[in-house]
Amino acid sequence: MIHAHDAVDAAVEAVDEVHYRGRDGRAVVHTTPAGVIARHLRVLDVRPGMRVLEIGTGSGMSAALLAELVGPDGSVVSMDIRGSLIERADVLHREAGYANIASISGDGISGVPEYAPFDRVVAWTTPDRIPRTWVGQTAEGGRVLHPLAMASMTYSTAMVSFVVEEGRPAHLSLHRGAYVRMAEPDNERSEADDAAARDTEADAYLSAPWLSGRPERAAELLGTLVRSSLHDAVDGLDWPVTDHLRMWLIARSPEGLVSAGVGDRVGYGVVDGDHIAVMGVLPDARIIADAPDSPALKRLHDLVEEWNQAGSPETESLPVDTAPAEDGWRATICRVS
Repeated sequence: MIHAHDAVDAAVEAVDEVHYRGRDGRAVVHTTPAGVIARHLRVLDVRPGMRVLEIGTGSGMSAALLAELVGPDGSVVSMDIRGSLIERADVLHREAGYANIASISGDGISGVPEYAPFDRVVAWTTPDRIPRTWVGQTAEGGRVLHPLAMASMTYSTAMVSFVVEEGRPAHLSLHRGAYVRMAEPDNERSEADDAAARDTEADAYLSAPWLSGRPERAAELLGTLVRSSLHDAVDGLDWPVTDHLRMWLIARSPEGLVSAGVGDRVGYGVVDGDHIAVMGVLPDARIIADAPDSPALKRLHDLVEEWNQAGSPETESLPVDTAPAEDGWRATICRVS
């Protein structure tokens, strides 16, 4: 028996990445490193003979990987709302000799009921909820994997995996990962919609649900963050460990929690009165704070120490629950204390 890890490695070896992504890897706008796709395919646990629905065709390479995993007795349906990507992928699949991939243009939220049921459903784009259609088109005991925002904040996305039992999500687990917001008809939302304040000149944003409806407060805090120059290093933290800390902070939900970005630096932090401190998730874990004696800086260090004392829990260990919502389910991380 070939284990999922070995099967995915074999699929990556078999698929010609240049054929789908071009020599510079930029044949289409949105691409994800092959290693990240492979990591998520291991979570999906695709096996020979399965029927798989993919939402978000992209370059077409992920559909080719799925086709390798299901083998000649399985099938892959790949959907994208952008017809140009579907047409391009269809040509590339035929050139590569894949006869078990159907490329379909349409709204991914709707799925393709005429091809259902599917043993696996995977999306490389982020819906606003767990869609009822995807659950309904998954066979009993089948698995679904897709990104989902875990809080009403920018850059709060994780991959949620679950098994369909009796027509609803069950046995949910979280995994590291983030993909672009899903484009739906008449809805071109982006993560910028979750920002409470933006400064286009400084290329900065501040995002937090508690700042909603408080534009002046949000703008003042963002201005303080942009003017801050303190960079306080945190020993022993780097990507991807910082991503696990990010998800734990969302679960911990301390008072004044914010998501922020300044230039190419994105991270999570806290506000204390008029003070703010933000720890980078990417590209490193340096902290931007308004002052060396900032109470927000002290609170942020205390939270990191609390995470360390808890054993530095990873994303996969955080409990997640669902609640019914319009046309599907909301998923939230159970609060930790």
